[in-house]
Amino acid sequence: MKWTPPGWLVAGALLMAASSLQAADVTITVNGKVVAKPCTVSTTNATVELGDLYTFSLVSAGAASAWHSVALDLSNCPIGTSRVVATFSGTADGTGYYKTRAPPAISSSSCRTAAAPR
Repeated sequence: MKWTPPGWLVAGALLMAASSLQAADVTITVNGKVVAKPCTVSTTNATVELGDLYTFSLVSAGAASAWHSVALDLSNCPIGTSRVVATFSGTADGTGYYKTRAPPAISSSSCRTAAAPR
């Protein structure tokens, strides 16, 4: 390979450019959460027997029925799981019906009905 004067100039320019390159300090921030996979609800059907619930018992905001238990079987829970919180949601009844207020998360496999705040 024969070097010509322009070739020497290009090689020299590359060497000079390479000598001026240096690594800069870089800060990389990584954000996120490690979240455990939820348990699987193995119960296919569950019935909560509320019995007779009279409307006059639910006339004021915050009024509620007695607690009624329901069993939910859970499987595939992450190792070390010692507490489970179940959250229920749905569409509110139309006007003319009693509406349940947004319930807090329920633990211990119990639920109750409550009158909607007015």
